[in-house]
Amino acid sequence: KVLMTAGPTVEKIDSVRVITNQSSGKTGTLLASELISAGAKVTLIYGPGTSEPPKGAKIIRVNSVDEMNKAVKESLKKKFDIAIMTAAASDYVVKNATSSKIKSDKKEINVKLVRAPKIIDIVKNKQKNIFLVGFKAETDISKKELVTRAKKKLKESKAELIIANDIGRKYNKNSDYNEIIIVDSKGTTTIPRTKKERLSKIICKNIEKRI
Repeated sequence: KVLMTAGPTVEKIDSVRVITNQSSGKTGTLLASELISAGAKVTLIYGPGTSEPPKGAKIIRVNSVDEMNKAVKESLKKKFDIAIMTAAASDYVVKNATSSKIKSDKKEINVKLVRAPKIIDIVKNKQKNIFLVGFKAETDISKKELVTRAKKKLKESKAELIIANDIGRKYNKNSDYNEIIIVDSKGTTTIPRTKKERLSKIICKNIEKRI
């Protein structure tokens, strides 16, 4: 039984304006599909991504990081073997959001952002023995620095695996391709730039190998 998060989250500024990110949810939906093919029962907590979620998964639709957080907590009341956090959940939420539309005649508006809770950090508190996989996305940094930050996340979240990637200039040219570094307590494995479909198979195999 696998619990997954995927896609972006959307944080409201007012009744019409939002802050979000450009995640398509493709990596998460492809990986979910791969896991279903391998015989897993997948529950996918899915933000408003553009990628179609796979048939055969239980889909829980969410919009905000708060909704995603609550859905993960609620789902973890049931037993899962694996949790995979692929979602690009918002790091910050709007503190001074308003339920009505801010008038467009203002010269400027000030939007105050506050840090959102890290969803991955609650997983091991709820289920100590779950096999936890996290994702770490950075932009335009050295491979060494990417690995350092992934190791930090591995330790902080008590995860078994972190999939690290750089979503900077090279990635943005063609987001159907990616290069990843698989980080665990024993070391790192670099998977050269390849199609996301193939990467999802490689990630799935790496999880299978370790459990």
